[in-house]
Amino acid sequence: ATVSVLYWRIRNPMDKIARRMHWAVVGNHHKNPTAVRVVDHLRNCGKTVTAVTPSKGETLKGIEPLEAVNFIINPVVGIDVLNQVTELGVKHVWFQPGACSDELRESCKKHDISLYEGCVLVEMSAGSSSL
Repeated sequence: ATVSVLYWRIRNPMDKIARRMHWAVVGNHHKNPTAVRVVDHLRNCGKTVTAVTPSKGETLKGIEPLEAVNFIINPVVGIDVLNQVTELGVKHVWFQPGACSDELRESCKKHDISLYEGCVLVEMSAGSSSL
């Protein structure tokens, strides 16, 4: 019983975001092969995905519908992106390892944004639209 309770506590936040169908992946898609792999992986999971590269001047504005944002960027750049998330009313974010900070966590909490930290490539099964 303890294992299943622990499993639920760990999986529940991911389940909430993993069920979102319309994603943006924010990273350097021209130089970071992981960003490209995450986009491909999410598409293989049945998601509609838009790649956004802030260093090329790209933003989240104009992406509709948008339900979840995956961060594969430096947390300093992530602050500007999270501001866009807040402005657009997106309520689900996923931070790849190294992309989150205390400031980002606090901002998510302040704006009632559901956040998950982990690797999409490891934690979300390809071929499934729900997980």
